[in-house]
Amino acid sequence: MADRCSMSVSSPLLSQPARSWEDLVPVFDAELARPEIEGIPIGSTLTDLLVIDFINAGGQWGVAQRWLDRLRWLRRYFLVPHRSEEAIPVEPGRILVTCRSSMARFDDLMLPLLQALSPDRCTVLYKEPDTLRRLPPGADAIDWMRAVRHDRHRWRPAFDRCWPRWRSCVQSLSRSFDLPRGAMERLNLIIIVNSQMAVGSLQFLERCRPAAIVTDHDRARLPSCLVLAAKSLGIPTFTLQHGAMGEHAAGFVPVIADGMFCWGELPQRIMTEAGQDPAKLAIGGCPRLTRELLAEPQAVRGRLKIDPSGRVVMLGTSPVPPSQRRLLATWFCEAVYQLDGVSGIVRLHPSEKLAFYADIAREFPRVQFMDNSQMTLDESLAASDVVVVQSSGLGSDALVNRRLVVVVEIPDAPLGHGKDLIEQAGCPRAASVEELAAWLRGLLFDAEARRRHFAAAERFVEKFCAYFGRESAERIAACIQQHITRAPAEDRVPGRAAI
Repeated sequence: MADRCSMSVSSPLLSQPARSWEDLVPVFDAELARPEIEGIPIGSTLTDLLVIDFINAGGQWGVAQRWLDRLRWLRRYFLVPHRSEEAIPVEPGRILVTCRSSMARFDDLMLPLLQALSPDRCTVLYKEPDTLRRLPPGADAIDWMRAVRHDRHRWRPAFDRCWPRWRSCVQSLSRSFDLPRGAMERLNLIIIVNSQMAVGSLQFLERCRPAAIVTDHDRARLPSCLVLAAKSLGIPTFTLQHGAMGEHAAGFVPVIADGMFCWGELPQRIMTEAGQDPAKLAIGGCPRLTRELLAEPQAVRGRLKIDPSGRVVMLGTSPVPPSQRRLLATWFCEAVYQLDGVSGIVRLHPSEKLAFYADIAREFPRVQFMDNSQMTLDESLAASDVVVVQSSGLGSDALVNRRLVVVVEIPDAPLGHGKDLIEQAGCPRAASVEELAAWLRGLLFDAEARRRHFAAAERFVEKFCAYFGRESAERIAACIQQHITRAPAEDRVPGRAAI
């Protein structure tokens, strides 16, 4: 692109022949593209489910869960309450900024952009009340789930027209991908839930007619319904890159918003190689990331009761299958126990619970297992000398903040983002406990090894993220304002690109 903020709109990535569960997202997109419910293709709202439950193997498929999903489907269909409460008032022409989680990694991504867009021009759609405490004074905010409650008299006839085709398609795809028993019930449940949110989003947007919608991830469940409803009305839509992506950009492509702001040249290239038309992509950096840590290392170590004169290594876990998560944690603990004067921390992925690792934590008391909320990202990196990951985005966060990284290759587990850290950032790859301990010893105590890996990491960061913090937020905001100005509201029509 001649201009890093230049975007145009093209057809989405089409499906390819099914080879593995990584093909689920584009195939479901294509196969469930018709019929549309109120102009919205339901397949594009299923990405969260497909990635979390299938690709990342997080789904539960017991008999009890299957019956529960069936009962929930029936309840959704027959016991839909009529929306009787008064519609939430929204001033037309504002920019809708979504906050789908109150976790710091999402708030720290969206709130700087809200400031750059100017809070008095925006309305925040929030899902969790904790987000309200972090909004700037005077910011207009609306409960997302209340805003998109649907009218059953509008939803049910539309759903009844679409459901026979959707149900048949889900049955066929479940067989062709050899999905586990219970997958069809889960897919059917999410389809009916998302169809209601899609119709509710459409009703909400018809009332408030925003100038644009900005979200952290257009393929997540709530934002996808909102973005697709907006596109059917000709309302401009923008999405940010919410996290690090693997080599196939699973869960990111195809982009369904009008435009996406990538962090840098590397993620932009990953997406285009995965089939995304680069015309939809612009480089905007990451408002959440900064090069400097604000937390004081000695203060954090003191709070954790870690020897301030020793070395500290931290493992960032990933949402991979349970057996692989346990193996990763065990390898890390065994490697730490081979190193004198070294303390270990295991920082869990936000989706995990400490109870899952209770027996491993008891076996290795020198290693502290910490829930994601117990220590901020800034604090955890400040306390650490070296970070260990398998595929977690914590690895690239660490390199941005000048912490060295070792990537662990677990048997039968795709490296995902870890592959980029090895090939692009020169991070060591450890395929056993002994290799992990050896690499940690070198990066902790060998000055020449540290210098060499720091140089490679800096070259990677330059390609990984072009702009940081406030500069990133202001660049993205300026680009959004430019596209809004270019497409006056009265000229927007459904089916026509807004930018």
